[in-house]
Formats: sequence, C-alpha cells, structure tokens
Amino acid sequence: MGQYRANTMEDRRIRRLREGEWESFRALRLEALRTDPRSFGSSYERESAYPVEKWKGWADGGATGQDQATFVAEEPSGRWIGMVGVFAHEQRPHIWGMWVHPAHRRRGVGGALLSACLRWIDAAFPPGETLLEVNPEVEAAVRTYQNAGFEFNGVTMPLGHWEPKSLARQMVRKP
Repeated sequence: MGQYRANTMEDRRIRRLREGEWESFRALRLEALRTDPRSFGSSYERESAYPVEKWKGWADGGATGQDQATFVAEEPSGRWIGMVGVFAHEQRPHIWGMWVHPAHRRRGVGGALLSACLRWIDAAFPPGETLLEVNPEVEAAVRTYQNAGFEFNGVTMPLGHWEPKSLARQMVRKP
C-alpha cells in the first residue's frame, strides 16, 4: 500500500515566466478562459485567435519586462496549475489574469501567486497604489484579494464579453 501525500503548497513552486515559454503560457491562459469565462475581461474565442507573434511577445514581456511580469504555479512534474500577471498602466501596477486550476483551489495557490506578484511590484515600482478588477460574483477571488489588503474603490466597468452583462469592480491596494 502506497503512502498518501497531502496536496500542499510545498508540492508546488511559484516562479516568474521564462523567455520562450509562450506555448505553455498560451495553453494555460486559454484553459483559464475556457474554464472560468466570467472571471476575465476577455474571452477564449478572442484570445485563441491571437497570432503566434502576439503570444510570444506577451509571454516574453511577462518573463523579462521591467514594467510587467507573469508568474506561474508549477507542480514538481512541471505542469502549470495557475498564473497571475502585472503590467504598468499610467505608471501604476495593475494585476491581471489571476487563475488557479479548479483541482488546486482552496490550497493556498492563489494566495501564493498573489504574494509573489506583490513582492515583485513592491521591488519594481515606487510605493503607490496597485489596481485590479474582479467579477464580484467570484467570491473566492475577492477574498484572496481582500486578504492581501485590497479594497473596493467604487469604480465599476462592464465585464465586456458576457451576456447578460456582468460588472467588474475595481480594487486597490494602498501603500
């Protein structure tokens, strides 16, 4: 009889995307869009039509950019199970694309991804606000962000691609 091993964060690694990993990045992003379409301001249909060069540029920017970064959660086998990104918008960091595979939720993966992203933001940007948008119907995401110090700031916007139209709410983390 084999020994049971708990599925914990020790079994995973959070790291920054590396140059040349665009195909894995594309696969994970499209899986996220297909699995949880109401969590994102884009759609599987839109992004699956992106040309290879767009994916390469997006991934390489997340790997090496000075004002953007993408982080992945990786199992020991090398399988990616989550991601989050950040980019500068009007010289303020803006978090995007947080997603954890459903089989790995409620195990600290999202919090660990967000922590890695926030450490990078704190090192890469002068002290200031960090923004993100979230569909408030995705309660686990809202809790993860609130646990990291984010608060709703009253700004709303249409989610865009989802019928009936849903609203995304902006959250802010202040220094």
